[in-house]
Amino acid sequence: MKKLKTLTVLTLILLIGSSTLFHSCKKKVMGCTDPSSLTYNSAATDDDGSCQYKGSATFWIDVFVGGSSTYTNNLTVTMSDGTTGIITTVVASAPSCGAAGCFTYTAKPGTYSFVAQGDSTGEWAAAGTTLPPPSYHGTITITSKGCLAEHLL
Repeated sequence: MKKLKTLTVLTLILLIGSSTLFHSCKKKVMGCTDPSSLTYNSAATDDDGSCQYKGSATFWIDVFVGGSSTYTNNLTVTMSDGTTGIITTVVASAPSCGAAGCFTYTAKPGTYSFVAQGDSTGEWAAAGTTLPPPSYHGTITITSKGCLAEHLL
């Protein structure tokens, strides 16, 4: 009987000890734990700061060629990934992200090239003369959760 009690106690100690051991050795998986992130890892148990989010760039103009803001058509911006947008108005200073009349491009962090071209069917006026449509090109760098105001000069 004494052997049975000793065996029962030892068995309980082993069961409790092994249960604690297995639970405390649960492997941590590092990664992004935010489901709204571009780099979300559903297996991650601990956030390691690697989350990345989309960012934006708002393209805008304040005056057209020759210093005049008089125009009869729009400026089309084409991004390196084929996304296009239209700037339909001039603004006096850098607009907020997503401002009306400007083109806002949203993408994952990285560097993108663009070409902006005035429509060829209207008139671009400056100091009372008709000019060829303006053309711009360059690159922008999108940052995570950022919003760049890209002034087309």
